[in-house]
Amino acid sequence: MALPCMCTSVCNCDEEGAFTPPRAADGVKEQVMSRVLVVDDDPQILRMLQMWLEREGHEVFLAEDGHDALNIVDWAPDCIDLMITDIVMPEKEGLELIMELKRKVRRLPIIAISGGGDLSSYSYLKMARMLKADRAFRKPLDMQELLTAVSELTG
Repeated sequence: MALPCMCTSVCNCDEEGAFTPPRAADGVKEQVMSRVLVVDDDPQILRMLQMWLEREGHEVFLAEDGHDALNIVDWAPDCIDLMITDIVMPEKEGLELIMELKRKVRRLPIIAISGGGDLSSYSYLKMARMLKADRAFRKPLDMQELLTAVSELTG
């Protein structure tokens, strides 16, 4: 099944922008590099990030909002090596999630991502950095830049 391309880097997009995830045999690494929690209310973003991160050898946990993310972290606080979170989400949004996790798990690296909302994505990402997110990226994502940040923060 083809998904619309959400990235700006080299990918498997066809001429119409449809994105086809690569088969596992094409590059999924056998050894887990790190465990990444991805939080986003958009199922397409979740699937895209899961596919790219797993292809790089990371184990991926998915959450649709901040409440789900906190439940995962509370359930296994030492099992998450990095979190990637959207900022604008229903229920518990990303800025609140970042504040709460930085209080609970100070050493957890966090990457904030945002496509905007009522404010510009730059404003949200600036606030995320002020709340001690380790990196911040604007959507649409440059996947190579994001994967480099994941490697740097988990390496």
